[in-house]
Amino acid sequence: MHWMQTMGPMIHGTGLPPVYMPKACNLNDDKYIKKFVSIPVICAGRMDDPYTAADAAARGEIDAVGLTRPLLADPDWPAKVEKGDIENIRRVLPAITAAWHVFLRAKICAVQ
Repeated sequence: MHWMQTMGPMIHGTGLPPVYMPKACNLNDDKYIKKFVSIPVICAGRMDDPYTAADAAARGEIDAVGLTRPLLADPDWPAKVEKGDIENIRRVLPAITAAWHVFLRAKICAVQ
């Protein structure tokens, strides 16, 4: 199996981008790589926005989306996106902001 990992700063030992990285932080690199390879390109790295993920896949910029924190927060994330039930996805938020949403009783999950 051939694979390439293009990730910037990561949380030590986890392969997860820190919360200060922008959403879809690896998408531009993966779109570029896809132009030169014939194997599937899976984009991971803060790809928790379903619209960004679906749009990139629909445009053929990537072949699939890698999800870690979103699936820990809501294992039904892919099924909800497929059904168009986006508003009921339990979101992943940084721990500092997650505390405020607990008081607001929002559907979120802080996964670090």
